[in-house]
Amino acid sequence: MIGQGYPDTPGLHSDEQIAAWRKVTDAVHAEGGTIFAQLMHTGRIGHPSLLPDGLLPVGPSAVAAQGQVFTHDGMKAFVTPKELTEAEIAQTITDFADAARNAIAAGFDGAELHGANGYLIHQFLAPNANLRTDGWGGSVASRIRLGVEVTTAVVEAIGGHRTGFRISPGNPLNDIAETDPSDVERTYTSLPAPVGGPRPRPDEAVAQGLAGRVRPQPVHTPRTDRQGLPQPHRGRHRGHDRLRCDVSRQP
Repeated sequence: MIGQGYPDTPGLHSDEQIAAWRKVTDAVHAEGGTIFAQLMHTGRIGHPSLLPDGLLPVGPSAVAAQGQVFTHDGMKAFVTPKELTEAEIAQTITDFADAARNAIAAGFDGAELHGANGYLIHQFLAPNANLRTDGWGGSVASRIRLGVEVTTAVVEAIGGHRTGFRISPGNPLNDIAETDPSDVERTYTSLPAPVGGPRPRPDEAVAQGLAGRVRPQPVHTPRTDRQGLPQPHRGRHRGHDRLRCDVSRQP
């Protein structure tokens, strides 16, 4: 699963996973709750030991992040990722849309795209991680293209009213460097804004549907156990939960 960057993270790319998630979503709905699946692709944040044999983490460019990631064998340094080809970018967009459809099939009320915290969509936005000179890098319009096209595909798959987008402008997590305030402003104000609402604020879930856009309800990420299985949430906002899911499938 090329988008998996941590041990034992759950996914939404198989019939077995859909059936297993249905038990979770049914339980949330039985208590009157609403639940979104957070769909993420970690991109260069990962390690070959977490992937099937012979695969490397991928990214917009062959630029390694500084730092380490937790693996089954302890902390390991990030490696230089494989630069995504045009065909692989197209497949990644398809993977997000398929995962969103699977989320609805599993009983989730919607899907939140993870465009924050230094993961793949954020890597395409960030000038230090995205050194491309083709239609996916360089200008603001090219750097936001992956996020826009993923959002478009997901909205077409499940509807704007079910689609959220998480951002974190200027967040240095996972070796992201967005240090030019004017570039940050141009980049993030170029992303679609919710209808009738303000521009997205850092590190919050906002609706990014291209039709019928709405702001989703407050959400919470529950803890997981060592096997990556969701644990019961006991917090104040138990009516509005989200669960993080790997979007990718094995190539």
